[in-house]
Amino acid sequence: FSSRRRHTRLQGDWSSDVCSSDLHMGRLAIWDGVQWPLYLQSPIAPGALLRGKLQTVAILLLWPIAIALFAGWFWFGAGPRTMVVFLGFALAGTLAALAAIAAVGTWPWLVRQELDGRLTQGSRGFIGSLALMLAFHTAIAPGYVIFTIASNTTRIRAHDLVNLLPWVLGGALLLGMSQLAVAQWLALRNYRRLLAPR
Repeated sequence: FSSRRRHTRLQGDWSSDVCSSDLHMGRLAIWDGVQWPLYLQSPIAPGALLRGKLQTVAILLLWPIAIALFAGWFWFGAGPRTMVVFLGFALAGTLAALAAIAAVGTWPWLVRQELDGRLTQGSRGFIGSLALMLAFHTAIAPGYVIFTIASNTTRIRAHDLVNLLPWVLGGALLLGMSQLAVAQWLALRNYRRLLAPR
């Protein structure tokens, strides 16, 4: 957070910077671009740097889920089972979003390294936005396809879907964790390239 505050003083508004650079653009490497020369000279491991950034983005993605859970319980009287199902699918979607952000946000092709070591947003921001959206939609596509097929199949009754719900929920969470693991491996490789001595 101290690094975040230093970056805020140098770069401007915290909220607009986070939304444009991290969530919309998925630019994890850009987030602390001004501090990048310090990272190049510090003993911090690329994996630790990447985990810190992903944990911060995860917190930003999780707070709307907490608000929705509270609203469902307080205003709509949602039962525990409904809230657990919602939380499970919301977490699966959040894992898919983190996977997309990790994979696209560390893509070295999207950033430009200045002579002083700073990372700046290159001229490929629009491509980065498209790549981020494509990665996220690809990550959630299997769940959408399965849901569409199941809901359009007349032979499957609502009772059968309820019985299948734990398996579907487990599969969604497993898919999200697998996607995030692959994306973290790819992001760590990209971070090592970005932190390599020039």
